[in-house]
Amino acid sequence: KRRRSAGLYIGGMVAAAFVYVGFVTTSDFIATQNELRSHLERGALQIAEETGNYFRSKEAVFSAISESDCVRSKGTERCSALFRRLNRKFPNVVNFAAADKQGRFFASGREFDRANPPSLAHLAMFKELASGKQRFVMNPHIGPISGIEVTGMVIPILDSENAFDGLI
Repeated sequence: KRRRSAGLYIGGMVAAAFVYVGFVTTSDFIATQNELRSHLERGALQIAEETGNYFRSKEAVFSAISESDCVRSKGTERCSALFRRLNRKFPNVVNFAAADKQGRFFASGREFDRANPPSLAHLAMFKELASGKQRFVMNPHIGPISGIEVTGMVIPILDSENAFDGLI
């Protein structure tokens, strides 16, 4: 009887040890996960802030382009030539392009299907600019003209009455 009682006692102690180790391990795992999540969130916020600052510093270039004669007149040939020159001047830029108020590209520094231009009308960036937002920083995506992963900034083209007339 004593042996059995000792065995139950030892078994209970082993079970309690396993429960304790499991609890501590789970607690440590959860704490580590929370710490990593917090670190990742801080890093993402820092990247978002730095990206926003970078694109804000380029906003004057985009504004000047959006006010150019070729953009205002939706001149495909002249604007595409301007955008090709800008692509060469800004080697870290994949492409400069412009779309009309229906979301169809009308000019690009890269070749695109002019008979059936890609449309942006279904994208959040287009909808936000059309509703009055002054700038939109895109998440990484496959560019509809370049076919490679890009990110960037778009700003609205405004007509003479400051109404949405497309985007750069």
